[in-house]
Amino acid sequence: LLLLIPPLLFFIVGQNGLAIAFVIIDVIIFIFGIMIYSVAVGIISEFGIRKMIEEDLKILTTKTLNTMYYEDQEEKSWYEGLFSNNNDSIAGYNSDFVEWVIIIFMFLAGVNFLLHFKALRGDFSPYKMDKEFRFYCYIIAGSTIILASVLNFSGLAEPEIAGDNYRNSPMETQQLSEHYEMESEKINSLYKSVKVSLFQSLAIITTTGFVTADFDMWPDFLRFLLLFLMFFGGCAGSTGGGMKMVRIMIVAKVAFRAIRKLTQPRLVAPVKIGKQMIDDSRVINVISFVLLFILLFVLTAALMTLFVPDLTTAISCSISTIGNIGPGLSGIGAVENYGWIPLGGKWVLIFSMLLGRLEIFTVLIVLRPSVWKK
Repeated sequence: LLLLIPPLLFFIVGQNGLAIAFVIIDVIIFIFGIMIYSVAVGIISEFGIRKMIEEDLKILTTKTLNTMYYEDQEEKSWYEGLFSNNNDSIAGYNSDFVEWVIIIFMFLAGVNFLLHFKALRGDFSPYKMDKEFRFYCYIIAGSTIILASVLNFSGLAEPEIAGDNYRNSPMETQQLSEHYEMESEKINSLYKSVKVSLFQSLAIITTTGFVTADFDMWPDFLRFLLLFLMFFGGCAGSTGGGMKMVRIMIVAKVAFRAIRKLTQPRLVAPVKIGKQMIDDSRVINVISFVLLFILLFVLTAALMTLFVPDLTTAISCSISTIGNIGPGLSGIGAVENYGWIPLGGKWVLIFSMLLGRLEIFTVLIVLRPSVWKK
């Protein structure tokens, strides 16, 4: 609370630049304070606090713990960009009911919340009329059909190919064989293939980060498709990260308009989303954001090659952190984590997550000295 006094005083006297600078300093101090607190808690835990907590936890029944886990996962499905508190993620619960509940809430969380607000007031027509929502549904349906079709007819990648994918903790031959058999059982029917495909499509597109299958065992075509879906994100006004569906729609419309103008030089075709015309200034802003997003992706991937020994891991952790998704491919895949990445790489990814979650422009504007002077 004391740290808030200097920026408040500067705001009162009109020194907004200095106030913003002090706010940034306060945030840094707060983060380091949390880090010191975490270390202190770790030290204290070695002197018996951990045992006391463990004894208290024994009072809870297994049923109570399972109920708490299910409620936690259902709540988290509303807040995108999260890992599960189970290392196997949602697959660890082995429950169709849990998976379908989370599928429903992931889908709803990726939709513009203004549509939900209108629906709560009895007006469901925006769901039908909103072009972005329809595009969102088409992408989910299309990706699910492709994933389910390939998995149902082709199955997993060959064991030798799947085993060659980089993992921080390589599996022994016997362990890999058992893991391969377990993953095969998850797609041994059309229903299971569709369920797994729908879950993973939603988890990636809405940037929720949950997994029910080790998709590093899937054919490379499907792994590439999941990597491609990481760029999309949810709808504008949703809880998801990524580029957002509406931006991708605008860029696609601009590209098609440019192609049409090559054959019809005098064509006048404004960019429209539904019946709403998008003015040129907004189109430029969208294209600028997409270019910065791709540039950030390339730079982050290039920097991560200095810290991780696998190119696929470097590329996937770049887009996964910019989109605030969570899991990626290979070394940070569905059954892996970020714990093994060196400290320097973690700082690169931290900055990448910050830029991605605040949608790039906000951070770049704050970092401009001219803004502080104003």
